[in-house]
Amino acid sequence: MATLPPFFASGTGTGSNEKIEVKVIIWDNVGSGTFSSFSTFQAAFQGQISNIFYNGPLNLSLALTDQNPGASSGPASISVNNLSDSNAQYQVNGSQISVNANLGGKPETITFYAGGGGTYINLTGALSQSIWLGPQ
Repeated sequence: MATLPPFFASGTGTGSNEKIEVKVIIWDNVGSGTFSSFSTFQAAFQGQISNIFYNGPLNLSLALTDQNPGASSGPASISVNNLSDSNAQYQVNGSQISVNANLGGKPETITFYAGGGGTYINLTGALSQSIWLGPQ
Protein backbone atom coordinates (compact mmCIF):
# COMPACT_ATOMS: atom_id res chain seq x y z
CA MET A 1 0.00 0.00 0.00
CA ALA A 2 2.65 2.55 0.95
CA THR A 3 4.65 2.86 -2.19
CA LEU A 4 4.59 6.07 -4.22
CA PRO A 5 3.76 4.92 -7.79
CA PRO A 6 0.01 4.33 -7.18
CA PHE A 7 -0.42 7.96 -6.09
CA PHE A 8 1.32 9.50 -9.12
CA ALA A 9 0.30 9.53 -12.77
CA SER A 10 0.99 6.43 -14.83
CA GLY A 11 4.31 6.87 -16.61
CA THR A 12 5.83 9.14 -13.96
CA GLY A 13 9.50 8.35 -13.57
CA THR A 14 12.96 9.80 -13.23
CA GLY A 15 13.39 12.32 -16.04
CA SER A 16 9.65 12.85 -16.59
CA ASN A 17 9.05 16.37 -17.87
CA GLU A 18 5.86 17.88 -16.48
CA LYS A 19 3.87 21.05 -16.95
CA ILE A 20 2.72 22.75 -13.75
CA GLU A 21 -0.81 24.02 -13.38
CA VAL A 22 -2.18 25.79 -10.31
CA LYS A 23 -5.75 26.54 -9.42
CA VAL A 24 -6.51 30.09 -8.51
CA ILE A 25 -10.06 30.39 -9.82
CA ILE A 26 -9.44 28.18 -12.83
CA TRP A 27 -6.51 25.87 -13.63
CA ASP A 28 -3.68 27.85 -15.21
CA ASN A 29 -0.47 26.56 -16.79
CA VAL A 30 2.25 28.42 -14.87
CA GLY A 31 5.46 26.52 -15.53
CA SER A 32 7.25 23.25 -15.96
CA GLY A 33 9.68 20.93 -14.26
CA THR A 34 11.23 17.49 -14.11
CA PHE A 35 11.24 14.55 -11.74
CA SER A 36 14.95 14.32 -10.90
CA SER A 37 14.23 11.03 -9.15
CA PHE A 38 11.25 8.74 -8.76
CA SER A 39 11.25 5.32 -7.15
CA THR A 40 9.14 3.07 -4.97
CA PHE A 41 9.65 5.11 -1.81
CA GLN A 42 11.10 8.47 -2.96
CA ALA A 43 10.24 11.26 -5.40
CA ALA A 44 11.94 14.58 -6.13
CA PHE A 45 10.63 17.27 -8.50
CA GLN A 46 12.31 20.51 -9.56
CA GLY A 47 10.33 23.12 -11.43
CA GLN A 48 9.83 26.79 -12.08
CA ILE A 49 6.59 28.77 -11.71
CA SER A 50 5.82 32.19 -13.14
CA ASN A 51 2.48 33.93 -12.60
CA ILE A 52 1.17 37.12 -11.04
CA PHE A 53 1.21 35.61 -7.53
CA TYR A 54 4.57 33.83 -7.51
CA ASN A 55 7.71 33.74 -9.63
CA GLY A 56 10.24 31.17 -8.48
CA PRO A 57 11.02 27.54 -7.90
CA LEU A 58 8.70 24.67 -7.13
CA ASN A 59 10.91 22.03 -5.55
CA LEU A 60 9.22 19.07 -3.90
CA SER A 61 10.68 15.93 -2.41
CA LEU A 62 8.97 13.11 -0.57
CA ALA A 63 10.39 9.96 1.01
CA LEU A 64 8.50 7.21 2.81
CA THR A 65 11.27 6.55 5.28
CA ASP A 66 9.92 3.28 6.65
CA GLN A 67 10.18 1.75 3.15
CA ASN A 68 7.39 -0.68 4.06
CA PRO A 69 5.17 -1.49 1.07
CA GLY A 70 2.58 -3.12 3.36
CA ALA A 71 2.10 -0.12 5.65
CA SER A 72 -0.84 2.27 5.41
CA SER A 73 0.85 4.89 7.60
CA GLY A 74 4.30 5.68 8.85
CA PRO A 75 7.21 8.12 8.94
CA ALA A 76 8.12 10.35 6.02
CA SER A 77 10.41 13.17 5.03
CA ILE A 78 9.10 16.01 2.87
CA SER A 79 10.43 19.28 1.47
CA VAL A 80 8.60 22.10 -0.30
CA ASN A 81 11.12 24.59 -1.65
CA ASN A 82 13.28 25.59 1.34
CA LEU A 83 10.91 24.20 3.99
CA SER A 84 11.33 20.61 5.18
CA ASP A 85 10.27 18.15 7.84
CA SER A 86 12.24 14.95 8.34
CA ASN A 87 9.76 13.84 11.03
CA ALA A 88 6.58 13.98 8.95
CA GLN A 89 3.94 11.23 8.94
CA TYR A 90 2.11 9.74 5.96
CA GLN A 91 -1.33 8.16 5.80
CA VAL A 92 -2.90 6.24 2.89
CA ASN A 93 -6.57 7.02 2.33
CA GLY A 94 -7.87 4.99 -0.63
CA SER A 95 -6.36 6.46 -3.80
CA GLN A 96 -4.58 9.28 -1.93
CA ILE A 97 -1.53 9.57 0.27
CA SER A 98 -1.38 12.48 2.70
CA VAL A 99 1.66 13.73 4.53
CA ASN A 100 1.26 15.70 7.75
CA ALA A 101 4.27 17.93 8.23
CA ASN A 102 5.54 20.94 10.11
CA LEU A 103 6.92 23.34 7.50
CA GLY A 104 8.52 26.52 8.75
CA GLY A 105 6.93 26.02 12.17
CA LYS A 106 3.42 25.68 10.71
CA PRO A 107 1.30 22.56 10.21
CA GLU A 108 0.75 21.51 6.60
CA THR A 109 -0.97 18.55 4.96
CA ILE A 110 0.23 17.63 1.48
CA THR A 111 -1.96 15.16 -0.41
CA PHE A 112 -0.88 13.36 -3.59
CA TYR A 113 -3.14 11.45 -5.99
CA ALA A 114 -3.29 10.54 -9.65
CA GLY A 115 -6.04 12.05 -11.78
CA GLY A 116 -6.78 13.77 -15.06
CA GLY A 117 -3.76 12.14 -16.70
CA GLY A 118 -1.40 13.71 -14.17
CA THR A 119 -0.70 14.06 -10.47
CA TYR A 120 -2.62 16.34 -8.10
CA ILE A 121 -0.78 17.83 -5.13
CA ASN A 122 -2.96 19.65 -2.63
CA LEU A 123 -1.37 21.68 0.14
CA THR A 124 -3.65 22.53 3.05
CA GLY A 125 -2.47 24.83 5.81
CA ALA A 126 -0.23 27.88 5.70
CA LEU A 127 0.76 27.10 2.09
CA SER A 128 -2.74 26.22 0.81
CA GLN A 129 -2.52 25.56 -2.93
CA SER A 130 -3.78 23.08 -5.52
CA ILE A 131 -1.17 21.93 -8.04
CA TRP A 132 -1.43 19.56 -10.99
CA LEU A 133 1.61 18.06 -12.70
CA GLY A 134 0.96 16.66 -16.15
CA PRO A 135 2.96 15.40 -19.11
CA GLN A 136 4.26 18.02 -21.50
